[in-house]
Amino acid sequence: MLIVLNTRTVAASSSSRLHSPVAWNRKSAQDYYDLEAGETERTPLLYVRDNSREALRYRAKLRAEDPNRVHPVAVSLMVALLVFLLLGVVIGVYLLLLTIQRPWPVSHPFFLVERPAWWQYPVALEAATLDKQAVTDVIVVDTGSAGCLDQESCVRFLQNIEQSCWSARGDHIPYNFLIGGDGVTYEARGWKSQHGFEDLPGRNTTLVVGMIGMEQVLWVEFF
Repeated sequence: MLIVLNTRTVAASSSSRLHSPVAWNRKSAQDYYDLEAGETERTPLLYVRDNSREALRYRAKLRAEDPNRVHPVAVSLMVALLVFLLLGVVIGVYLLLLTIQRPWPVSHPFFLVERPAWWQYPVALEAATLDKQAVTDVIVVDTGSAGCLDQESCVRFLQNIEQSCWSARGDHIPYNFLIGGDGVTYEARGWKSQHGFEDLPGRNTTLVVGMIGMEQVLWVEFF
């Protein structure tokens, strides 16, 4: 009877050792976790707030085994490549714009002195209206007079020719524009009024530009 009791006690003790959470093999805490959870599960709840070496190793293993995780170095390289790509596109577009030639290149600036700068009468210039859309020709003629080399002398020339034209036939200066020896263009009748030359064709289709001084007559096709 005694022997049977001892056998049951030992068996109970062995069974208790196998299933009791406090009965471990005294090797390490990691072995206990393996014993309780197996090789595939390391009881993550016990590692959540544990800063021990084993917990840190466990977290590192989880990060290494995550198939969707992107390494920070790879992210940095991708961002750097994207920045270089965008920078290359911007530089390429800028160089392309520099190589495109403008449709109307201007090698010299254009200076225009409008009529109010030299007009000395209280009443505005009145002449037949010019249809700007219908203009097809530009006639360049000289004024048959002495030239002017500065704005003051050119303005005085415009005032004198306006006075002489008005005194002779009661009409205004006949040119649309005048170009002085100083390289400046002076507005006479401008774009809004027809030229005043009776012997030149196409009053409503022609602009007359006068070169102040003695030059040759030129006929320019506008379109």
